[in-house]
Amino acid sequence: VAFALQSDGWFLRSDIIWCLSGGTFVYAKTARGETVCTVKDLARLAPESVQLWNGNRWTRLLGMSQSPRSGDEIEIVLRSGERISCTPTHRFPTARGLLAAADLRAGDLLARVTLPEPETPKDCALDEDAAWLAGIYLAEGSLSGDTIQIAGHAKEEARWDRLQRVARKYGGSITRTVTGNCMSVRLYGRVLVAIVEEFVSGRVAHDKGFAPTVWRYSNRFLAAFVAGYLDGDGHWDAKNRRWRLGFCRNYNLDRDLRAACARLGYTLTLHLSSVPYRGRRVPTFKGEIRMERSGHHNERDMGEVVAVQRARCRNVYDLGVADDPHVFALASGVLTHNSKPNPMPESVTDRPTKAHE
Repeated sequence: VAFALQSDGWFLRSDIIWCLSGGTFVYAKTARGETVCTVKDLARLAPESVQLWNGNRWTRLLGMSQSPRSGDEIEIVLRSGERISCTPTHRFPTARGLLAAADLRAGDLLARVTLPEPETPKDCALDEDAAWLAGIYLAEGSLSGDTIQIAGHAKEEARWDRLQRVARKYGGSITRTVTGNCMSVRLYGRVLVAIVEEFVSGRVAHDKGFAPTVWRYSNRFLAAFVAGYLDGDGHWDAKNRRWRLGFCRNYNLDRDLRAACARLGYTLTLHLSSVPYRGRRVPTFKGEIRMERSGHHNERDMGEVVAVQRARCRNVYDLGVADDPHVFALASGVLTHNSKPNPMPESVTDRPTKAHE
C-alpha cells in the first residue's frame, strides 16, 4: 500500500515497526538487580537503568515506545506451551534465519539461550534449606497469622523429617496432625514466616509465585527452591526421569517456572488444560520438567513453533537495545530481535521518530 500510494504521488512521512505485546515477560537487570517483568512494567523505568540479556552479555536498553494494537497481531505457540504475542513485522532468530512473525510456520525453531545467574548472588545465611521451605510453601502452603500450614500425604515421612530439621535450624517449632491419608503440618517461628514472605509472592493457589528477590540468588539456591516446589506439587516419574506437573491456571507460576528453568537449563513443558470438578471444567496448567535431556531420537526442541494464530494483546511496545546482533532474551530464554536501534534526532515534531532498522 505504501509503495502504491507513493507511486500515485503521496508522500510517506513516517513508517514504524512495532514490537512485542506489553504482557510479554523479559529477564532484565535493573538498578535493584536481576528480575522477571513484563514489557509494559519495563517501560516505566528509565532506559539507562535497564539491561537485557542477549545470550552472551547484558546489553543496554536504548528506549521503548508504546502503540495501541491494530488488530493484526500474531500469537506464536511453542512446543513448550509458551505463547508470544507480537506484531506481524516483529522478527525472531530461527534455524531458517531472521524471520518476521508473519513468515513463521509450524516446525520453525526459535533460538533459545540459558539465562545468567547474578554476577554477585545475594546468598547469605538463608541457604538451600530456606529455599526448599519456600518452594514447598509455594506448592502446598498457606499462612495464617504467624502459622505456616503445609498440607501433605500421611506417608510423606521424608518431607516431615526435613521440615522438622528446617524448623529447628531457624529457631522455630513444628507440629502435625494425621487424619486418614492427610498430614497437616504447622510451623511456628518469626524467622520461618519471614522466609516464606521474602521468597513467595501472592497468598492463594491462583496468584502465588516467585517473589522478585528470588532472582537475585544463585542457581544453587534457585534449584533448591524449584526442588521444594516439585516435592510439593510434582510427581516423580522414575521410568521417564521427569517431574510431572499439574496446577490451577496460575499465570504467575507459569511465568516463574519458565524463567527458573531457563536459568537452570531444565526442559519445561506447560500447556493449557482443564479438569472436571463438580460438574464443570476448571482451567489448569499441565506439563513436565526434565532436569536432563532424554537423548531419545524422537525428542523435540521446546522452541519449535507449533501454531501461529491471531493474538488478543492490548498494546505493543517497540524496544531498542545497544549491542550487535541486536537481540534480547524473553524470560523463557527465547531470543527475539531488537526492533528499535538508537534513532537519530529529527528536525520535525509533528510525526513519530523514524526508528527501525
